Amino acid sequence: MNLIEFEHPLVRDVITRMRSADASSAQFRELSSRVSSLLAVEATRNLPTGPVEVDTPLESTLGEVCVDTPVVVAVLRAGLGMLGGFTTLLPDSPVAFLGFRGWEARKPELFVDSLPEVEGRLVVLLHPVLAAGAKADAAVDYLCSRGCREMMLVTVIAAPEGIARMRK
Repeated sequence: MNLIEFEHPLVRDVITRMRSADASSAQFRELSSRVSSLLAVEATRNLPTGPVEVDTPLESTLGEVCVDTPVVVAVLRAGLGMLGGFTTLLPDSPVAFLGFRGWEARKPELFVDSLPEVEGRLVVLLHPVLAAGAKADAAVDYLCSRGCREMMLVTVIAAPEGIARMRK
């Protein structure tokens, strides 16, 4: 597992505003979308691209387009707040949901699964707060059981306990 800490002044600013007790529900949703957009840019930094010829108003030229769009998977319910930022940048990506219950006992049980075929595709797993890591761990295990071999877990806040669990 590679851990990438996205250190950026705009991210620090948004997270600080999100954490404020004075933030209204509407402000929190807007800030969640904003931080998700920033994270989406960083998370998609290494997407593969391929050449394409494009006609501009002046002449034909070569450009690049993304060749494979990842599957974006939101861990319910908290992951829903991150979807907007990712789907704005990845409008052609399929979106799926995984829902777990019983995570308080550290043995989450899957109860919602809308995954398309994930074998051979990159999966971007959205889970905004990695605390103890039980749900994220269960989601990663489930994705692996479905044939996913390339995934990234995108979180906004991660506790040391959750990071340690994911490293195992």
